Amino acid sequence: MSCGVDLVSNSRFSETVNRCGPRLLQRLFTDSELRRFGTGDRSILAMAFAGKEAVLKSLGTGLSGGIAWHDIEISIDDPSGPSHVTLHRRALSASGGASVGLSMSGCGDLSIAIAIMDPGGEGQP
Repeated sequence: MSCGVDLVSNSRFSETVNRCGPRLLQRLFTDSELRRFGTGDRSILAMAFAGKEAVLKSLGTGLSGGIAWHDIEISIDDPSGPSHVTLHRRALSASGGASVGLSMSGCGDLSIAIAIMDPGGEGQP
């Protein structure tokens, strides 16, 4: 098993998006994620970004080896419930088919995410 954690300042994330514009959001998130989360509430996007970073850390690769932001897709069906991760392309290959657990939370200006890779798992949920 491996674990990754990431903490994001929501205001800093929002400032970066404001400075860089919509192209940054398109680079970080899939079209599906942007439709699901919208672009108005930046705290949800900051939380999803923390989730992607935590998954990258649990893979032990970061963005190396050709893994792209779009290779990790985050779903938040219910803010008080579990989050779901779908790995694509090189992230899926790097995971070796491990199952991925992701928990995200926010408080005030901070969003946190913890990802756990379980190589003994039955693949992605």
